[in-house]
Amino acid sequence: MTKRQMVIQILSEVMGVSESEMLDRMTPAFRRMEFKYPGSTKGFAVELGDAEAQATLALLRSEKEGVLAWLVEGAAKAHRDGWAE
Repeated sequence: MTKRQMVIQILSEVMGVSESEMLDRMTPAFRRMEFKYPGSTKGFAVELGDAEAQATLALLRSEKEGVLAWLVEGAAKAHRDGWAE
């Protein structure tokens, strides 16, 4: 499992949408990041072993409320600063 797949999986769980919908939502963001900051998404392609991926997913799932708060704060800042689409 790649880090990108983990991000998509956790965000879909936190936001209550399917992984395919989250992938559709996040792909443009990944493309913008890569265009603006070449190489910035390279780390998301890193493949994790099954044990490490499962341990990381378990940790992130235990922090779902914090992940959701982080998303809300980021969205509010993006809106406030005028760079949200």
